[in-house]
Order: sequence, then C-alpha cells, then structure tokens
Amino acid sequence: MSNDRSGTVILPGRGAREFEKQREVAEAEEAKPLRSRRTNSPVEAKREMERARAEIQATVGVMKAKMNREVADAKRRLDLPGRVRDAVRADPWRTLAIAAGFGLGLALLTSGRKRGHDTLTKDEIGEIRAWRKERRRYLERLEILLERSAAADARPSLRQRIRARLAARREQDD
Repeated sequence: MSNDRSGTVILPGRGAREFEKQREVAEAEEAKPLRSRRTNSPVEAKREMERARAEIQATVGVMKAKMNREVADAKRRLDLPGRVRDAVRADPWRTLAIAAGFGLGLALLTSGRKRGHDTLTKDEIGEIRAWRKERRRYLERLEILLERSAAADARPSLRQRIRARLAARREQDD
C-alpha cells in the first residue's frame, strides 16, 4: 500500500505503479537545481514564474509523500499492541512460556517466605501488638463519642430544614 500526495491510500496494482513512477520523476526533478535566468519580457517572466511554481508544487508533493510514508512507518513501528498480538498469534506456546516465566519470577520475588533480614524480634512483635491494642481502644472511644454526639444532635440538618420549609410553602400554595 502507498499514500498519494493527498494522503489517500493506494492499493497495490496499476494505480500504485503509476504513483511510484510519478514519485520517481518528482524525486529526479527535486534533485535538479532550480534554473533561474534573467528575462527581458513580461511573457518570459510569467512563464519562468509558472515553471518555478510547478517545480515548487512538485517538490511540495514529493515532500508530502515522504512525510506520509514516514508517518505511516512510525505508526506501524509504534503499534505495540498490534505487534504483540501478531507475535502471540504467530507463536502462542512461546508467549505462554514467557508469561509463565514472568509469573514464576514475580512469585519468587514477592513470596511470603521468611528471610533473615525480614524477621522481627520478639520485642518488635510485642511493640506492634501493644500499638494495635492502643489503636483499638482509641477507635472504640471515638465511636462512642460519635454515637453520643449524634444522639445529642437530633436536630435536622440544614438541608433537611430547607426541604421541610419548601414542602410547607408548597402545601400553602396548593
């Protein structure tokens, strides 16, 4: 597949061959230096301007085609999910073996096995248990305080009061 100057895709075949010929001609024209010459008449100057404009347009067309090819190539190279999918479909057993290897490695790295530097002393375990016990007591006291404040503050919230007032006004209006 190729892209023409307008960015449309040309499928392989006659159109693609013609496009390639045009591209080669344009690239050959691009390699030639611009010819500038002095003219004596306005008609010759106009022809020279038209020729220069055509050369510039051909150069721009070639540059667009090159840019489109580069963009398409970059998109193809950066299509990582597509490349991975193709690799998995091409060799699923290899992919399965790689995934199993990664899983095994991760399991070994994160296993709960005790290592020499990971073990806690009895004093550290005792400190942790004491801290947890203290934290439980604090949370129980906090819960009791919240229950008492909720019972003491049986007054409706501001939102509830506004809704009640609006409902009373609606009843009066009806």
